[in-house]
Amino acid sequence: MNTNTTYRALLVAIIHSLDLINKLLKHHHRRVAVVAKHLAEGCGLEVAEMKNLVVAASLHDLGALTVHERDQLIQLDVENPEPHEILGAAMLEGLPYFEEVADIIKHHHLRFDSASKLDPKLANLCLLLHLADRFDVLTMNEDLTKVNFNVIYEKLQALGGVVFSKAHLEVMKIVAQKEVFWLDLEHLTMVNLLNDVLDEEVNIPVTLSLLEQFATVLSKVIDYRSEFTATHSQGVSAVAEALGRLMGLDEDICSKLKIAGLLHDLGKVGVATELIERNGSLTVDEFAEVKSHTYFTYAILHGIPGLKEISMWAASHHERQDGKGYPFKLSHEQMTLPMTIVSYADVFTALTEDRPYRKGMPIEEVMKKMDQLFQWCEYPEIRETLKQNAIPLNVVRESAQHHSFGHYQNVKNLIK
Repeated sequence: MNTNTTYRALLVAIIHSLDLINKLLKHHHRRVAVVAKHLAEGCGLEVAEMKNLVVAASLHDLGALTVHERDQLIQLDVENPEPHEILGAAMLEGLPYFEEVADIIKHHHLRFDSASKLDPKLANLCLLLHLADRFDVLTMNEDLTKVNFNVIYEKLQALGGVVFSKAHLEVMKIVAQKEVFWLDLEHLTMVNLLNDVLDEEVNIPVTLSLLEQFATVLSKVIDYRSEFTATHSQGVSAVAEALGRLMGLDEDICSKLKIAGLLHDLGKVGVATELIERNGSLTVDEFAEVKSHTYFTYAILHGIPGLKEISMWAASHHERQDGKGYPFKLSHEQMTLPMTIVSYADVFTALTEDRPYRKGMPIEEVMKKMDQLFQWCEYPEIRETLKQNAIPLNVVRESAQHHSFGHYQNVKNLIK
């Protein structure tokens, strides 16, 4: 992959973007990460422990997917945190250098009276993250220049020795006396915070292979949000890559098509899950919100060096060459062959895959439907390749989604 992008830069850009765009968690991850950093410094944690704690804080509620879950999480003492803890950790499975981070996320609502069930070092990090998280919940939507820390502290202290560590509460009291704590909470950006704590071991060049690993993890962040889309990105990815190979495109392009397929719906992190799962009509405003996912995909990926091409392929899967698509209203001259392949792969996968409210359509019906939907397409070679290979492409799609669904079911079984 011909790019100067590093894995560290990729992580920073993605985590920063997810925190900004996700409407359920907007800025919550950044604030919790800032508090966690100050607590870690106050406790004298080693550099590696601080890194893992801050990165875990930056992603800790990744598994909280719905408005209902968000409403539960803004309570001081969450009654049933395990589902979103387990799901968040599972989403990060396979991400290089993040094994310890996933362990912290898996237990980030650990109570002090249950801490003995974990390794002491892990338990200490989980308890610190829990305290940082609840501190932010108590200051959420407050003017930080007017927050009465004593009132906040009394609420936390009331749970000392049961939910929170009394020693950690003492550290919180000390760090909160420093002006820099409150100024960082208000102004320190996620980018600067992560750049401060991420060490050099993740500052490695991004290869297509590493990017595919990373994209596979991100596809879980998208797909696991809903049973409606539990394996959709994997299907689109497999079909896009296979279609590219059948058309004789070179290896690099086919690999990038695979990655674009994995990332094409990344922007749905900015759309309410309730709308994604809606089996019925949407209002004009609701449909506009759903359509915005293509823009968010572009916004998350486009600024990362070396991903400009893939970001356009991924974000343009609802474009049409007659200029009636979205979000860019591209013309035929602007819409490339790879962009169109991802569009075909997305629709083919959506029509053939099973959804909770319907079975996948038979191939004959799928092809008729696609002829109608892609009348605008001025790349007849894509249509012909798809027609001639629809059955084997569907086998590729089924295989990829069956494998992915196995992982999804394992996670769901853990949550039950």
